[in-house]
Amino acid sequence: EYIDLLQIHWPDRYVSLFGAEAYDEANQRDDDVSFEEQLEAFAELQKKGLVRHFGVSNETSFGVMSFVRAAEEKGLPRIISIQNSYSLLVRTAFETDLAEVCCRKHADVGLLAYSPLAGGVLSGKYLD
Repeated sequence: EYIDLLQIHWPDRYVSLFGAEAYDEANQRDDDVSFEEQLEAFAELQKKGLVRHFGVSNETSFGVMSFVRAAEEKGLPRIISIQNSYSLLVRTAFETDLAEVCCRKHADVGLLAYSPLAGGVLSGKYLD
């Protein structure tokens, strides 16, 4: 038995997401797990036949390109998907930034959208 797609839930570094203020370099951490080290762990799982493919979640364009670059330089598994929030209300981050990075010509990383109803707002559940 194996897992078809294993997603990293959150970047292992400081990122400015989910309503956080603008990116601040002063918030970077020294103990982050490198992109290469994460891909090496993926390679181990893949070699053991436990996982077929890997993806990321809540990631930025910098993160996607860093994973792709590390995989190409070190011959490690490539990420194939990104799972980020995407809906009619939350579109800008993907459409203005990540779409270019993820397209087939560049990183070839597919979007797995989560929260397509914007946390229930688009369902009408909060109209009352």
